[in-house]
Amino acid sequence: MLTLQRPIVDRRRRGAARTLLGGLVTLACGALLLVWMQGLDRAPATARAGVSAPEDPGFSPLDATADHEDLDPGRDGWESEVFSEAAGARLGELAKVLGEGGRTTPESLEPLLGLAFRCSDLRPDLLEDAYEKGGVSVRRGVIPGGEALILLHEGPAGLAGALEGLAAPWPPRATPRVRLKVIAVNRGDDGEWWTTVAFRVAASDATTSVQQSGTWFCRWGSRPGGEAVLRTLQVIAFDEVVRTTSGEPWFADCTQAVLGSNPSYADQLVPGIRAWSERLDRATGASFLGYEGVAVGDVDGDGLEDLYVCQVGGLPNRLFIQQPDGTALDATERSGADYVDPTHSALLCDLDGDGDQDLVVATDPITIHSNDGNGRFTLETTFDATIVYSMAAADIEGDGDLDLYLCRYSEAKDTAPLPYHDANNGPPNVFLRNEGGFTFTDATLSVGLDRNNRRFSFAAAWIDYDADGDADLYVANDYGRNNLYQNDRGRFVDVAGEAGVEDISAGMSVAWSDVDVDGDLDLYVGNMFSSAGNRIAYQRRFKQSADAGTRAEFQRHARGNSLFANRGDGTFEDVSEASGVTMALWSWASKFVDINNDGLEDIYVANGMVTNEDPGDL
Repeated sequence: MLTLQRPIVDRRRRGAARTLLGGLVTLACGALLLVWMQGLDRAPATARAGVSAPEDPGFSPLDATADHEDLDPGRDGWESEVFSEAAGARLGELAKVLGEGGRTTPESLEPLLGLAFRCSDLRPDLLEDAYEKGGVSVRRGVIPGGEALILLHEGPAGLAGALEGLAAPWPPRATPRVRLKVIAVNRGDDGEWWTTVAFRVAASDATTSVQQSGTWFCRWGSRPGGEAVLRTLQVIAFDEVVRTTSGEPWFADCTQAVLGSNPSYADQLVPGIRAWSERLDRATGASFLGYEGVAVGDVDGDGLEDLYVCQVGGLPNRLFIQQPDGTALDATERSGADYVDPTHSALLCDLDGDGDQDLVVATDPITIHSNDGNGRFTLETTFDATIVYSMAAADIEGDGDLDLYLCRYSEAKDTAPLPYHDANNGPPNVFLRNEGGFTFTDATLSVGLDRNNRRFSFAAAWIDYDADGDADLYVANDYGRNNLYQNDRGRFVDVAGEAGVEDISAGMSVAWSDVDVDGDLDLYVGNMFSSAGNRIAYQRRFKQSADAGTRAEFQRHARGNSLFANRGDGTFEDVSEASGVTMALWSWASKFVDINNDGLEDIYVANGMVTNEDPGDL
């Protein structure tokens, strides 16, 4: 049964903290700014790059970064990673040239190239139209086969010409942003190195924006001193998106216009992660990895959606009430939910069936509040569950009451996932049955949701995927396989394996939609694309003692996001690579939304990782 506790936060302590900390912000505001950091996947070696954590329950993946010598691939005989760094440095020089607009001279390129260098067109001559509407055009390169037909350009002058061709659609006054990342590296029997490189460019001015992405295949040689030089460069995939002002923009950043009139916006939400990391004491429970979230709902019954913003420890959570003119006013002080405790997630939903949005806040423990209908919340009860990174509500039994599912991640900072690729040592998630009157019972065991329930869970979503009239549950787990709990009259069975959606990877988000418009719901899972993982996990010496299945699971772990098409018979087909949706970097959140109002739902992915002034420094 649920154990009732006194409120965890003393109101006087909260008030004092508000006075002391004055105006403070959250990393979750990245969601409000509508502009997300591009993913950087230079993760700690044991945490993200396909290396198993030691069999030591006291080990933290971050401990591996304490001694930088431990991260030297040369010390461990990983010649491929040593070469990857060398090749990456040369590609960085080429990216710098591209960042100058693609305008260069053969003389400036000569140091990067071998004597017999050849390359293909970097922007294919043949581009196939994939989309054209509202001033936006999408084209994909048609790549002819046969190296002899493709490698048309020779020497530094040839590469200079190919770079000019690539830059042809860029606005002339734009400063392009260029990324070249080595995502695969291998060595032939003849000692020749080759790499697969992910290529991305964004260039824009006041009238035109161009985005290019694709894949290059590079062969490498070396100079007598061992310095890597390019021998061949071949485009094997290419996409180009061009938007002009002839069409109305789909989105505009309205953050300042909506929130800017509130002092808390400038004082708390604008400064950014670095500013607060230098000012907040760790004793407050502050974390600066961006795990905090937001909740959206109409809390005052005026038909307009309002916003509850979760904060790191030491910063008060914020409630913004939307006004008829589209602005939002800070109503935190009167809300009764201005916690300064570490808050990992929040949920707005009608728990007592009175027609207004109640509030669940994932402090440690969970706090559950009733709403008076005007956005003022009263703490009704708490539940002892820690590190709840997301929550989902559904009426699983059809009794008219919304029940809660709590996704938990890790009880202790020094808990390492074991084994790394299929961890099963996380804290159990919790299912709370709503008994009415803000009374909740832990019914995890009685409804069957205790099976396969020791993962590192990031997200969950209720959906009736089998169209039998009740709510099923999909859970996305980090470091391993996911769960699909099928609901059978209030009892659940994990059918993820037989349905084909275990999706062993770094699960961080889940979204459902009928993407192929065949009448059933398809599944999209946000994971992690890791260039380091893709390079290492395919090396011959990687986990040589493991069986092929285990190696394949590690390789899958770094592939990226997944799209599963519902076959309508209880099983799903993995169409991720065929649909081109895997490469979305580190995908913390994903959502289906019809961005261009054409009746088809698109995918929006929030990605990124913590960085500093040096974009290469995690």
